[in-house]
Amino acid sequence: KRTFQPSNIKRKARTVFELEWRQERQASVEATARQRARKIGALKDADTRCRVANVICISRGKRLTRGTEFGRVFADASRSSDRYFTVLSRPNQERTARLGLTVSRRVAKHAYARNRLKRLAREVFRREDSLPPLDFIVLANRAARAAKNMELNSSLRRHFRRLAEGKR
Repeated sequence: KRTFQPSNIKRKARTVFELEWRQERQASVEATARQRARKIGALKDADTRCRVANVICISRGKRLTRGTEFGRVFADASRSSDRYFTVLSRPNQERTARLGLTVSRRVAKHAYARNRLKRLAREVFRREDSLPPLDFIVLANRAARAAKNMELNSSLRRHFRRLAEGKR
């Protein structure tokens, strides 16, 4: 008696036509990706690249990316709080303001809600044009989850301006 094993099943041989079609399709996808990368890479300004890619982003130099950078701000920070956000700040050695975001699962259970809060914070930070060289960390509170976008925008603008005035 023979038992059922995958090695006992004969696989259907692929036709030459199918293999050629797959290769052409893969080449077409790779060419499109290269063209898109060239188009975005040809633009000098990072903000312009983000607009072409149709996303709101902040260039790497304007973000806090390492745990040590976050830790330095948490260790000795100026603080501004309300029911929606707590914003921490500390002077940095760079020429520009930088942003770090923290939205935990306790604040918003679903990823789409956390992403909404982060998008709002990034957009407000990007529109604030006269911020001094400070490292900012935005911590969302539970009340932010249910708040309207206009309330959150005004809250974040107020925090950024209050901390920027305290620096000057």
